[in-house]
Amino acid sequence: MNVQQAILTFSQSDKIKAGLIWSSQALEAYIHMPEDEKTGSIKIIRIFINTIMHDIHIAQKVAQDSLWNEVARHMDMSIVMIDSGVPHEATFHLG
Repeated sequence: MNVQQAILTFSQSDKIKAGLIWSSQALEAYIHMPEDEKTGSIKIIRIFINTIMHDIHIAQKVAQDSLWNEVARHMDMSIVMIDSGVPHEATFHLG
């Protein structure tokens, strides 16, 4: 990996880390929300996760490291948990 790739990968990983924190905190807040607010919050959480997935795909292309495939797999599982109606389980995969 050259210097430019290393810088881009570091930048992406920092954005991903921030997104994971936001998403995890939003999921924790979701658990304690009134039922009428949960639908909107899940939509916002999905936006966070989709943004993170986009950044992961960029990191995969730049770094060409198989580790990013594992990260993407965990993100996919978090989306599956949300779609399955157990969004609180998604925090495990985001961590």
